[in-house]
Amino acid sequence: MENSMELKSLTFEFEVVTPMFLAGEKQKKGQGRIEFRVPSLRGVLRWWFRALAGGLVDGDVKKIVKLETGVFGGSGENAGQSRVLLRAGTLIDRSEIDSFHPLPRRENVPFDGITPGTKLQVTVSSNPYYGDDAYFDTRLSFLEVAWLLGGLGRRSRRGFGSFQPVARKFLTRDDLASTITEAIDGARQTLGEHTEHNVSETASRPEFPTVSQKACFIGIGKEYGGWEDLIKDVMNAIHEGIESGSISQKIIGSLNPRQGSSLVVAAKSLSNRRIVPVFSLFLTKTATGQITEEEWERAARFIEKNFDVVQVPLR
Repeated sequence: MENSMELKSLTFEFEVVTPMFLAGEKQKKGQGRIEFRVPSLRGVLRWWFRALAGGLVDGDVKKIVKLETGVFGGSGENAGQSRVLLRAGTLIDRSEIDSFHPLPRRENVPFDGITPGTKLQVTVSSNPYYGDDAYFDTRLSFLEVAWLLGGLGRRSRRGFGSFQPVARKFLTRDDLASTITEAIDGARQTLGEHTEHNVSETASRPEFPTVSQKACFIGIGKEYGGWEDLIKDVMNAIHEGIESGSISQKIIGSLNPRQGSSLVVAAKSLSNRRIVPVFSLFLTKTATGQITEEEWERAARFIEKNFDVVQVPLR
């Protein structure tokens, strides 16, 4: 039942860094506007939650589902509502939408996207139904990891849909690297407070993307003057890596069988108004087979060489 105590609530203003391709009811009805909706953000938060929780409970799927239900709620028996609520319902004005071509070598296939520089608001608040602030800090910590390493919408694993707080700019790549390390540690710590498990290294080879020393490479690439050059370089490098055998097709993913990429690319703004790519490469099982350690390490070396990478230390 509802409690009258004052609960925690924070509103963040984010800025779109690279074109963001979202769908919404208003757009489907031909009203010419894209809708920034909670499900888009919630899905990304859940993805990174699983990746981090996997390292905490050694990839035990049942334990991960239990932890996830505690934070996000669920529809199953006794699952309950989410203890922390998100509000992100924003209609993007037509002036903040443009036509982009996110598919390489298919420039005749345009998509409407939210332009870089557009502002988005997200409010995180405790659910009054429970009358406490349990999991509030946990949700905040995973929101930070999500915007640091991921993006929203179509092609978000290829650098599109990146976003970050308006007030958050990084002085250097090393500054960004230390922020990512601290965010991952913080997310694990807050999650560990709600479970009997200690933060520990994944012992076994994970069957899904997991943030851990043995199964995840995170690196920050060289600086670019604009998002167009960054995206172009990333796309060309991935194509070159596949052609040369440096990047396995298993890593990139496939349409049939359907498999998402095990390489996630985001873009972050520095205080000098330049932007950098952030690569997260996972050693994991895929629909087309297990990525081997050799394939994973070869792809990581290829990324390091082509983008002058500053590696993010994982503890």
